[in-house]
Parts: sequence; C-alpha cells; structure tokens
Amino acid sequence: MMLTARIKSCAAAACVLAGCLLLAAFVLLAYSAMDWYPLITWLCLGYVAAAVAGGGVFSVVYSRKGGKAA
Repeated sequence: MMLTARIKSCAAAACVLAGCLLLAAFVLLAYSAMDWYPLITWLCLGYVAAAVAGGGVFSVVYSRKGGKAA
C-alpha cells in the first residue's frame, strides 16, 4: 500500500516538473519571437499567465480541502 502512494507522489511530481518546463519553453519562445512575431509573443505570454493563475487557484482549492481530490 505504501509503495503505490509513493509511486503516485513521484508521478505527480514528474507532472509538475513537466508543466514547469513547458511553461518555461513558452516563455523562451515568446522571448525569441518578440521582434518578428509580436502576436505569438503576446499569445505565449497570455497562455503562461493564465496557466500560472489557474495553477495557483487549483493549488489553493486543493490545499483548502486538505489534499482530498473530490
């Protein structure tokens, strides 16, 4: 039973790391496209801002429930 909880915890940590790396890639894409494609820059930065805000709201709601998913 303990092993499955550890595996789920590691999988969740891997998903969080992958999400952070994806957001960092979007920021780098926005920075590199700033001069030639300003629309892509604003879209990428808007997506990153929305994703960070949504993740913050999700983490607050999750922590208020005491870590219970439903």
